[in-house]
Amino acid sequence: MSRKYHLASKQVCKSFFLNVLQISNKRVDYAVRKKVNHDTGMTTSDKRGRKVPTNKINEERKNEIRNHIQSFPNYCSHYGRSSSSRKYLHPALSQTKMYNSYKEKMIAENKVPLKESMYRQIFVTEFNLHFYIPKKDTCKLCDTLDAKLSFTVDEEQREDLYRQKSMHHKDAKDARDSLNYAKELSLMDGSEHGLITFDLERALPTPNIQTGEVFYLRQLWTLNFGVHCFFPSNTEDIIMNMWYETQAGRGSAEVSSLIYSTLEKHLPVDVKILTTFSDSCGGQNRNWNVVFFFIFLVNKIEQLEGIKINFLVSGHSFLPNDSDFSDVSKVLKKNPNLYVPKHWFDFHDFSELSQHLCKKTKPDIEPKVAIKNSKMKRTHVFSGNTKIRFSYNHTGDTFEEVDLKRDNKSLEKIKCLDPSRKSEQLKLKHPKYADLKKMIRCVMYHPYIMTFIQNIRMRSAVYLI
Repeated sequence: MSRKYHLASKQVCKSFFLNVLQISNKRVDYAVRKKVNHDTGMTTSDKRGRKVPTNKINEERKNEIRNHIQSFPNYCSHYGRSSSSRKYLHPALSQTKMYNSYKEKMIAENKVPLKESMYRQIFVTEFNLHFYIPKKDTCKLCDTLDAKLSFTVDEEQREDLYRQKSMHHKDAKDARDSLNYAKELSLMDGSEHGLITFDLERALPTPNIQTGEVFYLRQLWTLNFGVHCFFPSNTEDIIMNMWYETQAGRGSAEVSSLIYSTLEKHLPVDVKILTTFSDSCGGQNRNWNVVFFFIFLVNKIEQLEGIKINFLVSGHSFLPNDSDFSDVSKVLKKNPNLYVPKHWFDFHDFSELSQHLCKKTKPDIEPKVAIKNSKMKRTHVFSGNTKIRFSYNHTGDTFEEVDLKRDNKSLEKIKCLDPSRKSEQLKLKHPKYADLKKMIRCVMYHPYIMTFIQNIRMRSAVYLI
């Protein structure tokens, strides 16, 4: 039987073949004899690696670990979910705690638990999970411009990208400077100016207890809306308004109600011009419902002559509230076993304002051009009318003006509106409702909490998941 030798698809002589591979002729003869099937003349398949190792872990045992990891509820980042598939577990968890829970489960089922190293290997290599929810998210525009700069070669395009980034950073700095100036002005002795900044903290799990079983259950979310007040004579007030998810949502109606109640109780009588700063979240702060509310507010509270509404640049909105929420997190770390707040917030209903006010197009322009509320950086409202002056920049004296009052309505009717208090409770989906009921046995020694959980209502519809 003749043989042909090939290297890199080229035929070579036997001597060259053996010298390049540094093997002997005996090894080639042995390989050919073992590989060739004498009946068909074809090479046989390699028999190596076919024997199952005696210490190989059964896939069924690995699936027990996978199922255990998947049994823990996980959450997406509120801001980064569109750009990342990473999910987050309860911040009080760790791989060690999860493994100990898995070990207890296996022992309860009369099974021998696998080693912690195997649990960690599956957790790291097969799951994109982390143990904390990001507190701050990077600026989307900054990240986009940096990504474009990293692969753009053309000098003109790079120059344009640098120009956009510089303008964006200047805009963020202008907004920050405006906030600092408003803070200094409001804290001066004898000032007629006041400043509030407001923001919504990330949702807090309730009840916040460290019992292992709770990590597998869907918890009730407690929401916290912080208002940081800067008033004359160097007066600072920090007000935290907390409520749970079946009492109210987290939209513009709740933001308006919380600001209204805060100012009713804490606004000094000598403040005539109120300035507000918040982030640019459209669903909560920068929308027409909040604009309508501030028009109502400036005409409802007699001492106010004007309200200046400002929005920080998205991704650069570092408010005083962030430090306030950090203090809350520190308290939670020191006192992990917190259950439910004993005093809940009463919300007002401002939905009737939309019957008196409406968004409009820019006046004296044909064809009609809609006012872009989502682009407004500054909005001013003044007592005695329903007009707004708005600007799409953080600096300068150029404002546009428009009256938002409906044609058949009057300012007096708006002043006389008395926002009613909401009484109807929202209802939970069936899976979360069922999990909350399971938590009762973890807090049986606390009758107030048991009563609270038992009084939560479930939606009538049946959910399969």
